[in-house]
Amino acid sequence: MNRRWRINLVLAILLLGLALAIRDELHQHHARPLLATIEPTQIQRIGLERDGEPPLEFMRAGAGWELRAPFRAPADVERIERLLGVLATPVQQSFPVSGLELAPLGLSPPRVQLRVDARAFAFGATDPLQQHRYVAAGDLVHLIDDRAYHLLIAPLRDYVSTRPLPADFVPVQGTLEGIGLTPESLAALPALSAERVEHDPEPPHGTALSLRAEDGRMLRFRLSEDQRSWRRLDQPLRYLLATAPRLATDPALATLPEPMAPPEPIGADPFAPESGAMDEPVLPSDALLGPPPEVRLGPERPSPEAGFGAEPYKRPPQGFGQDPFAPDPP
Repeated sequence: MNRRWRINLVLAILLLGLALAIRDELHQHHARPLLATIEPTQIQRIGLERDGEPPLEFMRAGAGWELRAPFRAPADVERIERLLGVLATPVQQSFPVSGLELAPLGLSPPRVQLRVDARAFAFGATDPLQQHRYVAAGDLVHLIDDRAYHLLIAPLRDYVSTRPLPADFVPVQGTLEGIGLTPESLAALPALSAERVEHDPEPPHGTALSLRAEDGRMLRFRLSEDQRSWRRLDQPLRYLLATAPRLATDPALATLPEPMAPPEPIGADPFAPESGAMDEPVLPSDALLGPPPEVRLGPERPSPEAGFGAEPYKRPPQGFGQDPFAPDPP
Protein backbone atom coordinates (compact mmCIF):
# COMPACT_ATOMS: atom_id res chain seq x y z
CA MET A 1 0.00 0.00 0.00
CA ASN A 2 2.80 2.37 0.85
CA ARG A 3 4.52 1.52 -2.41
CA ARG A 4 1.35 2.31 -4.38
CA TRP A 5 1.04 5.67 -2.60
CA ARG A 6 4.62 6.53 -3.48
CA ILE A 7 4.03 5.70 -7.13
CA ASN A 8 0.87 7.82 -7.19
CA LEU A 9 2.70 10.69 -5.52
CA VAL A 10 5.49 10.60 -8.09
CA LEU A 11 2.97 10.51 -10.93
CA ALA A 12 1.07 13.44 -9.43
CA ILE A 13 4.26 15.50 -9.19
CA LEU A 14 5.12 14.70 -12.80
CA LEU A 15 1.64 15.69 -13.97
CA LEU A 16 1.80 18.93 -12.00
CA GLY A 17 5.18 19.83 -13.51
CA LEU A 18 3.89 19.05 -16.99
CA ALA A 19 0.81 21.22 -16.43
CA LEU A 20 2.95 24.14 -15.24
CA ALA A 21 5.25 23.84 -18.25
CA ILE A 22 2.27 23.82 -20.64
CA ARG A 23 0.78 26.85 -18.89
CA ASP A 24 4.02 28.83 -19.14
CA GLU A 25 4.36 27.95 -22.81
CA LEU A 26 0.79 29.05 -23.51
CA HIS A 27 1.35 32.24 -21.51
CA GLN A 28 4.44 33.10 -23.53
CA HIS A 29 2.63 32.30 -26.76
CA HIS A 30 -0.28 34.57 -25.92
CA ALA A 31 1.77 37.31 -24.20
CA ARG A 32 1.31 40.64 -25.96
CA PRO A 33 4.33 42.60 -27.16
CA LEU A 34 5.22 45.88 -25.49
CA LEU A 35 5.18 49.29 -27.14
CA ALA A 36 8.99 49.39 -26.90
CA THR A 37 11.61 47.13 -25.38
CA ILE A 38 14.01 49.79 -24.15
CA GLU A 39 15.91 49.50 -20.89
CA PRO A 40 14.96 52.66 -18.93
CA THR A 41 18.40 52.90 -17.31
CA GLN A 42 20.01 53.23 -20.76
CA ILE A 43 17.89 56.20 -21.85
CA GLN A 44 19.78 59.52 -21.90
CA ARG A 45 17.42 62.03 -23.54
CA ILE A 46 13.64 62.53 -23.53
CA GLY A 47 11.65 64.98 -25.63
CA LEU A 48 7.97 65.81 -25.27
CA GLU A 49 5.99 67.92 -27.72
CA ARG A 50 2.34 68.83 -27.11
CA ASP A 51 -0.01 70.90 -29.21
CA GLY A 52 -0.04 74.50 -27.98
CA GLU A 53 2.67 73.91 -25.34
CA PRO A 54 6.40 74.65 -25.38
CA PRO A 55 8.47 71.53 -26.12
CA LEU A 56 10.05 69.86 -23.10
CA GLU A 57 13.49 68.29 -23.11
CA PHE A 58 15.06 66.22 -20.35
CA MET A 59 18.62 64.96 -20.00
CA ARG A 60 19.95 62.35 -17.62
CA ALA A 61 22.15 63.97 -14.97
CA GLY A 62 23.96 61.44 -12.81
CA ALA A 63 21.39 59.47 -10.86
CA GLY A 64 18.57 61.86 -11.74
CA TRP A 65 17.12 63.95 -14.56
CA GLU A 66 17.35 67.61 -15.50
CA LEU A 67 14.90 69.74 -17.44
CA ARG A 68 16.82 71.44 -20.29
CA ALA A 69 14.04 73.20 -22.19
CA PRO A 70 12.26 75.57 -22.07
CA PHE A 71 14.60 76.37 -19.13
CA ARG A 72 17.01 74.45 -16.94
CA ALA A 73 15.80 73.01 -13.63
CA PRO A 74 16.05 69.76 -11.65
CA ALA A 75 13.36 67.34 -12.86
CA ASP A 76 11.10 65.15 -10.74
CA VAL A 77 12.77 61.74 -11.03
CA GLU A 78 9.66 59.82 -10.01
CA ARG A 79 7.57 61.60 -12.64
CA ILE A 80 10.14 60.84 -15.34
CA GLU A 81 10.21 57.15 -14.40
CA ARG A 82 6.42 56.99 -14.63
CA LEU A 83 6.58 58.70 -18.01
CA LEU A 84 9.03 56.09 -19.29
CA GLY A 85 6.62 53.42 -18.05
CA VAL A 86 4.46 54.26 -21.07
CA LEU A 87 6.93 52.30 -23.20
CA ALA A 88 6.08 49.11 -21.29
CA THR A 89 2.37 49.28 -22.20
CA PRO A 90 1.15 46.07 -23.95
CA VAL A 91 0.13 46.41 -27.59
CA GLN A 92 -3.38 45.18 -28.37
CA GLN A 93 -3.19 45.41 -32.18
CA SER A 94 -0.81 46.68 -34.84
CA PHE A 95 -1.40 47.89 -38.41
CA PRO A 96 0.95 48.99 -41.21
CA VAL A 97 1.05 52.76 -41.65
CA SER A 98 0.87 52.45 -45.43
CA GLY A 99 -2.71 51.18 -45.34
CA LEU A 100 -4.16 53.80 -42.97
CA GLU A 101 -5.39 57.38 -43.09
CA LEU A 102 -3.62 59.03 -40.16
CA ALA A 103 -5.72 62.18 -39.88
CA PRO A 104 -8.93 60.43 -38.63
CA LEU A 105 -6.78 58.62 -36.04
CA GLY A 106 -5.44 61.88 -34.63
CA LEU A 107 -1.95 61.13 -35.90
CA SER A 108 -1.62 63.76 -38.62
CA PRO A 109 -0.67 65.93 -36.87
CA PRO A 110 -0.25 63.90 -33.67
CA ARG A 111 -1.56 65.20 -30.38
CA VAL A 112 1.60 64.28 -28.48
CA GLN A 113 5.07 63.28 -29.64
CA LEU A 114 7.41 61.42 -27.31
CA ARG A 115 11.08 61.12 -28.30
CA VAL A 116 13.27 58.66 -26.41
CA ASP A 117 16.86 58.99 -27.59
CA ALA A 118 16.65 58.20 -31.33
CA ARG A 119 13.12 56.69 -31.30
CA ALA A 120 9.88 58.64 -31.74
CA PHE A 121 6.31 57.78 -30.71
CA ALA A 122 3.28 59.77 -31.91
CA PHE A 123 0.10 59.57 -29.83
CA GLY A 124 -3.27 60.21 -31.42
CA ALA A 125 -6.96 59.72 -30.64
CA THR A 126 -8.68 56.74 -29.01
CA ASP A 127 -10.59 53.90 -30.59
CA PRO A 128 -14.32 54.62 -30.04
CA LEU A 129 -15.11 50.94 -29.37
CA GLN A 130 -12.38 49.73 -27.01
CA GLN A 131 -11.02 53.14 -25.95
CA HIS A 132 -7.51 52.11 -26.90
CA ARG A 133 -5.01 54.81 -27.85
CA TYR A 134 -3.50 55.01 -31.35
CA VAL A 135 0.31 55.24 -31.30
CA ALA A 136 2.50 55.50 -34.41
CA ALA A 137 6.03 54.15 -34.11
CA GLY A 138 8.16 53.52 -37.17
CA ASP A 139 6.10 51.94 -39.96
CA LEU A 140 3.37 50.63 -37.62
CA VAL A 141 0.35 52.04 -35.82
CA HIS A 142 -0.42 50.34 -32.52
CA LEU A 143 -3.45 50.24 -30.26
CA ILE A 144 -2.52 50.32 -26.57
CA ASP A 145 -4.37 50.63 -23.28
CA ASP A 146 -5.05 54.28 -22.53
CA ARG A 147 -3.71 54.27 -18.97
CA ALA A 148 -0.79 56.72 -19.10
CA TYR A 149 -1.91 59.47 -21.50
CA HIS A 150 -2.39 61.87 -18.57
CA LEU A 151 1.36 61.71 -17.95
CA LEU A 152 2.03 62.89 -21.50
CA ILE A 153 -0.21 65.95 -21.21
CA ALA A 154 0.68 66.94 -17.63
CA PRO A 155 1.62 70.63 -17.18
CA LEU A 156 5.23 71.69 -17.06
CA ARG A 157 5.23 72.32 -13.30
CA ASP A 158 4.48 68.63 -12.68
CA TYR A 159 7.82 67.65 -14.23
CA VAL A 160 9.91 70.02 -12.09
CA SER A 161 11.32 68.81 -8.79
CA THR A 162 9.53 70.26 -5.77
CA ARG A 163 12.79 70.56 -3.82
CA PRO A 164 14.29 74.08 -3.91
CA LEU A 165 17.76 72.60 -3.37
CA PRO A 166 19.17 70.00 -5.81
CA ALA A 167 19.65 66.51 -4.42
CA ASP A 168 23.45 66.82 -4.46
CA PHE A 169 23.55 70.31 -2.91
CA VAL A 170 24.37 70.25 0.82
CA PRO A 171 24.83 73.79 2.16
CA VAL A 172 27.75 74.39 4.51
CA GLN A 173 27.40 78.17 4.70
CA GLY A 174 24.56 80.63 4.17
CA THR A 175 23.37 84.16 4.81
CA LEU A 176 19.99 85.81 5.18
CA GLU A 177 20.16 89.48 4.24
CA GLY A 178 23.91 89.30 4.72
CA ILE A 179 23.78 87.73 8.20
CA GLY A 180 25.13 84.20 8.67
CA LEU A 181 22.73 81.25 9.10
CA THR A 182 23.18 78.87 12.01
CA PRO A 183 24.32 75.27 11.32
CA GLU A 184 20.93 73.97 12.54
CA SER A 185 19.12 76.05 9.92
CA LEU A 186 21.46 74.89 7.16
CA ALA A 187 21.06 71.22 8.10
CA ALA A 188 17.27 71.37 7.64
CA LEU A 189 17.32 72.89 4.14
CA PRO A 190 18.15 69.77 1.98
CA ALA A 191 14.91 68.07 3.10
CA LEU A 192 12.81 71.12 2.20
CA SER A 193 9.97 70.34 -0.26
CA ALA A 194 7.50 72.73 -1.87
CA GLU A 195 3.77 72.24 -2.00
CA ARG A 196 3.67 73.69 -5.51
CA VAL A 197 6.13 74.99 -8.12
CA GLU A 198 5.19 77.84 -10.45
CA HIS A 199 6.86 79.31 -13.51
CA ASP A 200 7.66 82.94 -12.69
CA PRO A 201 9.45 84.95 -15.42
CA GLU A 202 9.11 88.24 -13.50
CA PRO A 203 12.23 89.82 -11.93
CA PRO A 204 12.77 88.40 -8.42
CA HIS A 205 12.47 90.54 -5.31
CA GLY A 206 12.30 89.98 -1.56
CA THR A 207 14.63 88.89 1.22
CA ALA A 208 18.04 87.74 -0.04
CA LEU A 209 19.10 84.18 0.86
CA SER A 210 22.51 82.89 -0.26
CA LEU A 211 23.78 79.32 0.17
CA ARG A 212 27.17 77.76 -0.55
CA ALA A 213 27.89 74.03 -0.92
CA GLU A 214 31.10 72.30 0.09
CA ASP A 215 32.27 72.17 -3.54
CA GLY A 216 31.88 75.95 -3.88
CA ARG A 217 28.59 76.04 -5.78
CA MET A 218 26.25 78.90 -4.91
CA LEU A 219 22.46 79.12 -4.76
CA ARG A 220 20.65 82.42 -4.31
CA PHE A 221 16.97 82.96 -3.55
CA ARG A 222 14.57 85.79 -2.90
CA LEU A 223 12.06 85.00 -0.15
CA SER A 224 8.65 86.50 0.49
CA GLU A 225 7.91 88.29 3.75
CA ASP A 226 6.46 85.13 5.35
CA GLN A 227 9.36 83.06 3.87
CA ARG A 228 6.95 80.58 2.24
CA SER A 229 7.67 81.69 -1.32
CA TRP A 230 11.18 80.99 -2.60
CA ARG A 231 12.33 82.37 -5.96
CA ARG A 232 15.62 81.08 -7.38
CA LEU A 233 17.70 83.73 -9.12
CA ASP A 234 19.17 81.38 -11.75
CA GLN A 235 15.82 79.83 -12.76
CA PRO A 236 12.36 81.30 -13.45
CA LEU A 237 10.81 79.11 -10.74
CA ARG A 238 8.94 79.96 -7.56
CA TYR A 239 8.65 77.31 -4.83
CA LEU A 240 5.56 77.67 -2.64
CA LEU A 241 6.04 76.01 0.76
CA ALA A 242 3.26 74.82 3.03
CA THR A 243 5.26 75.84 6.11
CA ALA A 244 8.13 78.30 6.29
CA PRO A 245 11.39 76.82 7.61
CA ARG A 246 13.12 78.27 10.64
CA LEU A 247 16.02 80.41 9.41
CA ALA A 248 17.97 81.46 12.48
CA THR A 249 20.86 83.89 12.01
CA ASP A 250 23.98 84.74 13.99
CA PRO A 251 25.86 88.00 13.26
CA ALA A 252 29.08 86.39 14.50
CA LEU A 253 29.11 83.88 11.63
CA ALA A 254 31.07 84.51 8.44
CA THR A 255 29.16 86.07 5.57
CA LEU A 256 29.19 85.24 1.88
CA PRO A 257 30.32 87.67 -0.82
CA GLU A 258 27.48 89.27 -2.70
CA PRO A 259 27.37 88.72 -6.45
CA MET A 260 29.26 91.37 -8.38
CA ALA A 261 27.56 93.44 -11.04
CA PRO A 262 28.59 92.55 -14.59
CA PRO A 263 31.40 94.79 -15.90
CA GLU A 264 30.64 97.64 -18.22
CA PRO A 265 31.13 96.83 -21.89
CA ILE A 266 34.59 97.80 -23.09
CA GLY A 267 34.61 100.41 -25.85
CA ALA A 268 36.98 100.74 -28.75
CA ASP A 269 40.66 100.15 -28.05
CA PRO A 270 42.35 103.60 -27.99
CA PHE A 271 45.63 101.98 -29.04
CA ALA A 272 44.17 100.13 -32.00
CA PRO A 273 45.27 101.41 -35.44
CA GLU A 274 42.80 103.73 -37.07
CA SER A 275 40.88 102.33 -39.96
CA GLY A 276 40.02 104.93 -42.55
CA ALA A 277 38.38 104.97 -45.88
CA MET A 278 41.77 104.74 -47.58
CA ASP A 279 42.44 101.26 -46.21
CA GLU A 280 42.81 98.79 -49.00
CA PRO A 281 40.09 96.16 -48.95
CA VAL A 282 41.06 92.58 -48.31
CA LEU A 283 40.16 90.55 -51.36
CA PRO A 284 39.28 86.87 -51.18
CA SER A 285 41.67 84.41 -52.72
CA ASP A 286 39.17 83.40 -55.40
CA ALA A 287 38.31 86.96 -56.50
CA LEU A 288 38.65 87.71 -60.23
CA LEU A 289 41.22 90.46 -60.80
CA GLY A 290 41.57 92.66 -63.90
CA PRO A 291 44.48 92.48 -66.37
CA PRO A 292 47.80 93.83 -65.07
CA PRO A 293 48.86 97.32 -66.24
CA GLU A 294 50.70 97.32 -69.57
CA VAL A 295 54.30 98.62 -69.42
CA ARG A 296 56.39 99.05 -72.58
CA LEU A 297 60.17 99.24 -72.30
CA GLY A 298 62.41 100.69 -75.07
CA PRO A 299 66.00 99.67 -75.89
CA GLU A 300 68.64 100.74 -73.44
CA ARG A 301 70.46 103.93 -74.58
CA PRO A 302 73.21 105.97 -72.91
CA SER A 303 71.93 109.15 -71.35
CA PRO A 304 72.75 112.13 -73.64
CA GLU A 305 75.35 114.58 -72.50
CA ALA A 306 74.57 118.24 -72.13
CA GLY A 307 74.52 120.08 -75.52
CA PHE A 308 75.22 123.64 -76.68
CA GLY A 309 72.44 126.21 -77.00
CA ALA A 310 69.73 125.32 -79.46
CA GLU A 311 71.83 122.46 -80.84
CA PRO A 312 71.96 119.99 -77.96
CA TYR A 313 73.65 117.37 -80.10
CA LYS A 314 76.80 119.56 -80.53
CA ARG A 315 79.53 119.98 -77.96
CA PRO A 316 80.29 123.54 -76.73
CA PRO A 317 83.56 125.12 -78.07
CA GLN A 318 86.71 124.76 -76.04
CA GLY A 319 87.01 127.35 -73.28
CA PHE A 320 83.31 128.20 -73.34
CA GLY A 321 82.13 129.42 -69.99
CA GLN A 322 85.63 130.25 -68.70
CA ASP A 323 86.82 133.79 -67.70
CA PRO A 324 89.10 135.08 -70.47
CA PHE A 325 90.78 137.55 -68.06
CA ALA A 326 91.58 134.95 -65.46
CA PRO A 327 95.34 134.35 -64.97
CA ASP A 328 96.79 131.20 -66.39
CA PRO A 329 97.09 128.36 -63.95
CA PRO A 330 100.63 127.87 -62.64
